[in-house]
Amino acid sequence: FSSLEQLFNVNENLGKIKSMQDSEARLQALGLIGKQIKARGDSLFLEEGKEAKGAFGLDKTADCTVIVEDQAGNVVRRISLGQLEAGQHVFSWDGLDGDGREVAPGSYKFSVLALDETGQAVPADTLVCGVVSRVSMGDETPVLYLGDVPISLTQVYEVEMPENNGDTN
Repeated sequence: FSSLEQLFNVNENLGKIKSMQDSEARLQALGLIGKQIKARGDSLFLEEGKEAKGAFGLDKTADCTVIVEDQAGNVVRRISLGQLEAGQHVFSWDGLDGDGREVAPGSYKFSVLALDETGQAVPADTLVCGVVSRVSMGDETPVLYLGDVPISLTQVYEVEMPENNGDTN
């Protein structure tokens, strides 16, 4: 074999390995339909008549407020959670605005204002929570959907069986 032939063979084998990895990722994504996941992100998907759930992680104890915004960046609701210990926390949003009125179903964003005992900001890593309702097989990484919220497979942080089978929140 010449060096050139060997390089062609190596390149062909690498292509086969990549194809196998892509197929494995697609199968893995399909297996997540109906499963409850947490993924890195700041989206909430609100379905009519249901609560939207989100999560976040704290490195230390902080007084926390979740701020829900619509797609235009307008604050829809502030949810005071009080003082929380370091660790991961899940919250629910009932779909009401600050005046107690129902908001339209759809995608919203959230952030967490977390302050320590001295009033200094504490970083809060936001996580999207929900049941995978469908999977899209793109050119690269499969995309999972929690309602209308797209989540890259690479962003998935945790997978578990849903509390209520068929519930997308």
